[in-house]
Amino acid sequence: MKKWVKMYILAGLVIGIVFMSGCINNTSSSLETGTPTPQIVYVTVLVTQIPSTDRPQEPIIGVWRYSDTTGHDSRYRFNADGWFDNSYVYMPTKNVIVLAGTWKAQGNNTYSLHYPASRTSETIIYDPVQNAIYDQNLPTYVFIPYQGDVATPIEGPSKPP
Repeated sequence: MKKWVKMYILAGLVIGIVFMSGCINNTSSSLETGTPTPQIVYVTVLVTQIPSTDRPQEPIIGVWRYSDTTGHDSRYRFNADGWFDNSYVYMPTKNVIVLAGTWKAQGNNTYSLHYPASRTSETIIYDPVQNAIYDQNLPTYVFIPYQGDVATPIEGPSKPP
C-alpha cells in the first residue's frame, strides 16, 4: 500500500511540474498577443522497485546442534529456500537418520516444519535471548548454533528431489 501512495504522490508532482511549466514559461510574444503558445512536454518517469524491509532474514537460517554426554547428536540445517535437513545419530547402533522437509515462519519466533515423506509436522521455537531453538513438544532439547553441517546420510540425498 505504501508503494501506491508513493506512486500517487510522484504522479501528482509530475503533473504539477508540467502544469507549472506551461504557466511560467510564457514567451513575450504570447503575452503581447494574448494567446498562449502551445507546448509539448515530454516527461519520463523512472520507477524503481524499493526493496522490501518488511521481513528481515529469519534467525533460524543456518545449522543448529544438540548433543549430550551419551553421544546422541541431532542437527537441523535451515536453508533460505524453505528446505531443511534434520540428522540424528542413534547411539546404540550408531545409525545416522537424515530427514528433510520444508519450513515456514509462523510469526512470533515460531516455525512450522513439515516432513513430506512421513507426512508429519512439528513446531520449532526460536529463543532470541538464548539464541537457541527447540521443539515445542521437547523444550529440554535445546539446539545452539553450529559451525558444521548435518550428519552425512548412510545412502541417498538428504533433500528430496
